Amino acid sequence: MPAYDRRDRVSQEIMRQLYEAIMANKDLEKPAVFSVLRAEVSRDMRECKVFMSMLGSEDERAAFLAQLTRHAPALRAALGARVRLHHTPALHFFTDDSIEHAVHIGQVIDSLNIPKADPEPTEPDDEP
Repeated sequence: MPAYDRRDRVSQEIMRQLYEAIMANKDLEKPAVFSVLRAEVSRDMRECKVFMSMLGSEDERAAFLAQLTRHAPALRAALGARVRLHHTPALHFFTDDSIEHAVHIGQVIDSLNIPKADPEPTEPDDEP
């Protein structure tokens, strides 16, 4: 199996073009900050899981995800116009909270108040 196969290339292109299609869609109420983190295309390239990250409350995230799901057919059509594939995959949207989880872990680690170790002093060179 090649290290970088066609599904990987298609997934990357879907991520880029889907972001552009979402930005161009005037019917969607978009959050201030969102990103398409990952797209996973099935082996037969007929299905695509799209993982989104966005800032906002849980209600705002759920509302945006519901909008994306409602507009999935229109976004699929826009994606089909932007990317030449034999079959444009059906889009399924999910939230990805990994960034928020990483921030939370960083805050927990910072709250532990572990003293930082002093670096060992280096001895000066006695060479002339």
